[in-house]
Amino acid sequence: MAKSHITPQLYAEIVDRDGTCVLCGGPGGELDHIVPRSHFGSKRVAEQDAPTNLRLLCVACHRRRHG
Repeated sequence: MAKSHITPQLYAEIVDRDGTCVLCGGPGGELDHIVPRSHFGSKRVAEQDAPTNLRLLCVACHRRRHG
C-alpha cells in the first residue's frame, strides 16, 4: 500500500473545512479517504491525498466504515 502524505497543514485544512464528522455531526478527529488509497496505486499519491478525497470523521464512524 502507498504511504499517505497528509501534512499537518492538509489535516488542518480538512478540519477547518468540515468542522465535525460529516456522517454523524459529532466531534471529528480522523481523516478518511473517501476512495480508499489502495484503489489508486502507489504512483498516484497526490490524487489519493487530495482534499476532494478526504473528509473528517469521528472515531466511531471511521471504525464503522473500516469495520
